[in-house]
Amino acid sequence: HQKSSITLVLILLRATKCCALNLEPLELRRLKFDLIQYYKILHNLTCIEPTSYFFRQLDCWNALPLSVKQSTSLPAFKNHIKTHDFSKFLKGSASVVN
Repeated sequence: HQKSSITLVLILLRATKCCALNLEPLELRRLKFDLIQYYKILHNLTCIEPTSYFFRQLDCWNALPLSVKQSTSLPAFKNHIKTHDFSKFLKGSASVVN
């Protein structure tokens, strides 16, 4: 019980630091990076071949509104995902911040 309390305090401290520095938590940044990679691959903007990591955020990609996935440009897509709520796809400290 004490270990889980300490872990929770550390998670909250990390989340507070990210907020104070106006940084997104690492888990959220990784999720958005993966979605940007999906967009680039599906819109022929990169030569990267899908690898095993490619499938780790597939549920998140599939949950995006079609209008976001069909953004007319990469900057437009990035703007859409900046304001999208990904909290149900976050498992760690990022879910505390959102």
